[in-house]
Amino acid sequence: MTCPACGTVNTPDSRFCKHCGVALQVLCSRCATANTPDSRFCKACGAPLTQVTPAPPPRATELAIDGALRGKVAEVVKVLGGLNCGRCGYRTCAENALAIVRGEAPPHSCVQGGEEAARQIRAILGQPERPSFGALLWEQLTSIKLAIVLIVAIVVLSIVGTVIPQGKDPLFYAGRYGTAGLNIITALQLDRLYHSWYFLALLIALALNTGACALKRFRVSWELLRKPVEARSADEIAQLPTHAKLDVRLFEKLHELLTQRRYRVRRQGEQLIASKNLWGRLGVDILHVSLIIILIGGVIGGLLGFEDFQVAHKGETFTVARGGFQVRVDDLKVEHYPDSSQVKDWYTTLTVIDGGREVLTKTIEVNEPLTYKGISLYQASFGSDWLGGAELTFRIERVKDGKAEPAGEVTTTVGATFPLDEGRTAKVVAFYPDFIVTQQGPANRSQALNNPAAFLEVYNGDQREFTTWTFAQFPEFQHDFFAENPYRFYLVGMKAPEFTGLQIARNPGIPIIYAGFILLVFGLALNFYLPPRRIWAAVKENTLYVGGLGREPREFEPDFEEIIAALSPERDLPPQPSSLKGRGDSPPSLGERSRVPEGRGEGQEIQPLPKGG
Repeated sequence: MTCPACGTVNTPDSRFCKHCGVALQVLCSRCATANTPDSRFCKACGAPLTQVTPAPPPRATELAIDGALRGKVAEVVKVLGGLNCGRCGYRTCAENALAIVRGEAPPHSCVQGGEEAARQIRAILGQPERPSFGALLWEQLTSIKLAIVLIVAIVVLSIVGTVIPQGKDPLFYAGRYGTAGLNIITALQLDRLYHSWYFLALLIALALNTGACALKRFRVSWELLRKPVEARSADEIAQLPTHAKLDVRLFEKLHELLTQRRYRVRRQGEQLIASKNLWGRLGVDILHVSLIIILIGGVIGGLLGFEDFQVAHKGETFTVARGGFQVRVDDLKVEHYPDSSQVKDWYTTLTVIDGGREVLTKTIEVNEPLTYKGISLYQASFGSDWLGGAELTFRIERVKDGKAEPAGEVTTTVGATFPLDEGRTAKVVAFYPDFIVTQQGPANRSQALNNPAAFLEVYNGDQREFTTWTFAQFPEFQHDFFAENPYRFYLVGMKAPEFTGLQIARNPGIPIIYAGFILLVFGLALNFYLPPRRIWAAVKENTLYVGGLGREPREFEPDFEEIIAALSPERDLPPQPSSLKGRGDSPPSLGERSRVPEGRGEGQEIQPLPKGG
């Protein structure tokens, strides 16, 4: 068995190379599991194992180095394992080892070996056990684990920001979560989470991580694009995950077929080098760049953007302080579904006043904002303003000698004072449309009239004489906290003006985010519709070896099988060219083929296609 690292021929039962010590392994053609050379069946899936020609040793130019370096290369190859997975960007472990010894690749370039392999390689090269701070920083920035941790943290915080409404008034949070909840929300900036320092720090860290990973990958991609596709020998082609052995007379037909399928074909004697869509490899790199742009847009929006909330009534004019202009509410309208009280949409007609002039009028609805000077006004809510503008009607009775006598009816608002008899006055302190009692005291469950209640104070001159509660659904309940209450207040009428809730926001990062999404779509299209393809063909001993590479063997196999199936059957083969005669007694035996998928012609021997790379 030939060593994949140094090319030394070992006995069939050898488990390690007698020259360089690299572990000799046989890859299963079904599941790509590495097995020992003496194994007859795969230890993972049980499939029969066949000895295949190992990867060729490093080329003469690569081994034309002094003995000291050659020894280090052999030691590094031993650490790397000789699996030739290609995930480091080099074709074989020997090429990667040579690059590491020459300083062209870092010790941790082997993805399969990980940090343990990097530690052993540093020891071989005489480098310090702990790499430099810059190397450690780069290793952490390009870590997939770091990316996963950052993404999970951002997702969790986004869920919190969705559960807790953003940009509301402190009274809103106090009413819903209580005073303790308000303190926690304020301290942790959960009311403006997407603008908080720690959320922006996570976005910046993820952008740096994605950028470092993109740069690391792009260097490999650019090298593959910059350098012309090199020819491969028949032995090298036999080591590709996807390959086939064909009749040598199909050489010219293969050349013609690849040209028809828009491959760029180059011929070197009895070898073919074909490729297409190599730029499609940049699809993933473009995806990385688009994600970085989107994250940058999010950071800019968090640093320079803002969100405010404004409640306004019809006819009211308010000032947008950060924009230097005013907005007037001209009209409010609610649209319901036919024959239903369910709300279909809210509409608010707004007029922008800048410098005393009306410059823009627009009717906004949900997801249809008004935008002026980069500031957008969104329709966020709609309803009756029970807290700020409720108009209440009380029927009043005076209790004398145990009998209640009518004392009139009054309509007033929250905070207003109205007269009673004997020089007394009453003040409506608070109104709760949906009254509940919490640990912090009275609160509103919602803005609906589910349990209306009012709290009043009665004064005799400037002296508060007593207080009382009145409930619309429990009119007989009157509670006096300080003294006997001679008055009964019955809540018989409630009316509130309609209000519109407007979200006022500016996000300068939105155009950048849109540009990132456009680039993201382009990268996805490039990735899915332009898959890179490389195919090699070489003649050896009257046999045509054909193999190729895509992104993954499973993704490339269907195209490769189509090409093999499209070749002419044996009866249509041309006579064997004289230049190719004398290389063997006959074409590959059909009885030795492992699998011939349906539709393939005669004279084609197809090696099993492993499922992994």
